[in-house]
Amino acid sequence: MHIRVLGSAAGGGVPQWNCACANCNAARAKPQLRRTQASIAISADGERWLVANVTLDIDHQIAAFDKLAPHAPRRSPIGAIVLTDANIDHAFGLLELRQAERLSIYSTETVRDVLLAGCSALRPFAKAPHAWHVIGDSPVHVNDAAGLPLGLRIRAIDVGGLTPQYDGGREAAGAASAVIINDGAHRLLYAPCVGKMTDGLRKELALADAAFLDGTFWTEHELSLQALSSRTSRQMGHLPISGEAGTLDVVIGLGGKHRYYTHLNNTNPLLDPGSDASRVLRDAGWMIAEDGLAFSLSKEAGSATSARR
Repeated sequence: MHIRVLGSAAGGGVPQWNCACANCNAARAKPQLRRTQASIAISADGERWLVANVTLDIDHQIAAFDKLAPHAPRRSPIGAIVLTDANIDHAFGLLELRQAERLSIYSTETVRDVLLAGCSALRPFAKAPHAWHVIGDSPVHVNDAAGLPLGLRIRAIDVGGLTPQYDGGREAAGAASAVIINDGAHRLLYAPCVGKMTDGLRKELALADAAFLDGTFWTEHELSLQALSSRTSRQMGHLPISGEAGTLDVVIGLGGKHRYYTHLNNTNPLLDPGSDASRVLRDAGWMIAEDGLAFSLSKEAGSATSARR
């Protein structure tokens, strides 16, 4: 299995266009600190790819990864899309792919219905020749829109998220999911939005050969402490990493060799590799996903290799 981090930031990226916080200013001064919005690409053969979440940065992310470049007129190696939630920063990149002759999309029923109700421009993706598949806790084979298999199986487990603000920010089953992707030899977990540390998520973190977990906020009151918002991390549908009932205490010792936090908000101190938060995370055995990170899980040896762009 081949994995490429296309983006690792929360909505708005780093720097965020209307923010002059320390992290955003640092990223403006040093382009290597910039991050696009969170997404990954997965492939069983290194040729055809499943993209998990399609951000508004998808055109830049495709340009930055030669494996996603079209190999013939109107022919993309992106065979399918899976959406973990209906947030604008995770799904509205579909509009950038509107020229696709056919596209295969996977999501929960809730995510599909919220997106189609909230944006009429997305409704053609639910009609032939496109194919929109509903997924749940039972694994299904990932096919492209022509029905050809990508060599991957996928399923979704509920992680207690909220629907987006344009849908009222309500609790609903399937509003946010962790997706488990399996190539027959290895298991990848991708969970950029986690509202609850469910038993199912704990189990999958323990079984995963590679895991990407919601790292939006380091603390529960991160936004209010920076005078940016009165809303807490949990009120926005994200468990914080640190503090009481934060995810870090739960996941220490869980997961495979590749264990990453992703979907970092521009306010998160983990964006500074010299911060106390970064040191605590490294000591716990977890890492921060970075744009361009790539690694492969070897079927032959059960090993992994990794590289940065």
